[in-house]
Amino acid sequence: MTRGAAGPRAGSGSGLRLGFGLGVGLALAGAAAAVAGIRCRYVVVTVEGASMAPTLASGDRVLVRRTGPAGIRTGRLVVTRPPAEERWTRVRRSGWLIKRVAAAAGEPVPRDAAPALRARPEEYVPDGRVVLLGDNPAESLDSRFWGYFRADCVVGVVVRRLPSDLR
Repeated sequence: MTRGAAGPRAGSGSGLRLGFGLGVGLALAGAAAAVAGIRCRYVVVTVEGASMAPTLASGDRVLVRRTGPAGIRTGRLVVTRPPAEERWTRVRRSGWLIKRVAAAAGEPVPRDAAPALRARPEEYVPDGRVVLLGDNPAESLDSRFWGYFRADCVVGVVVRRLPSDLR
């Protein structure tokens, strides 16, 4: 007795080729989505200037995990957009800044570390604000001069310095 078939048998070569091509396409799409997701979550930033010496030197590259204000913790290095003030743009024109968090919202105002905050009446850093300082006070434009930074301008937290051979 002979069996008849209306179309290709299951498992035939043509079906496998279609499945293989579809599988490769899905794998490539998945890899592209993963790369896009990583790029949305992380960014590599190159240090400019001496404001973070000796911790970071000009030309060092750091991996930054994007985060919102809730991810800001005292002692962490963060990348932030500069203040959107006319006086800031007259002094410095370059992009992002790397600074250390001296105090986050709800923490005591570090008046001794940031002279620009000494005359402020509040005892605690207000919601939506953060105190940022460079590790090299002589070379850093930070909360010592400008007062509070807006927490929503923080781009992310420095995860690690990248090896110099990756430059």
